[in-house]
Amino acid sequence: MSSFLIMILIAFLLSGCFGQDKMQAINTLRDLAKERSEQEAIIKSERKRFRLLLKDIKDMRLKKGLSADKVCRLYGDPVSIKYLDSEKENRILVFSEPMNYFKEVKAYLYFDEYNKLSSWEVK
Repeated sequence: MSSFLIMILIAFLLSGCFGQDKMQAINTLRDLAKERSEQEAIIKSERKRFRLLLKDIKDMRLKKGLSADKVCRLYGDPVSIKYLDSEKENRILVFSEPMNYFKEVKAYLYFDEYNKLSSWEVK
């Protein structure tokens, strides 16, 4: 009889541990879901900004002379920066749709030594 009570007591104590593990797993999944929705919101915002850049280029609203900082505030951060000389004065900011860096259209924005937009192209 006493062994039966000991088994019940052990089962009761262990069930609490398993409950905590399950709760921790549930909390982890909830946190991951929240993080994923935040990531999706960021990607959606970046897509919107890239499409705005393409539209502004197509509609000839992108103006020469904008600073690189202004361009980044309007259209987000570039996926790549390429320098055309060793002094890093002339550079190209490369913009692409998020999550499709290799297959999609890219916008190349060229800046002069004064950090002003001088030209652009879409490939």
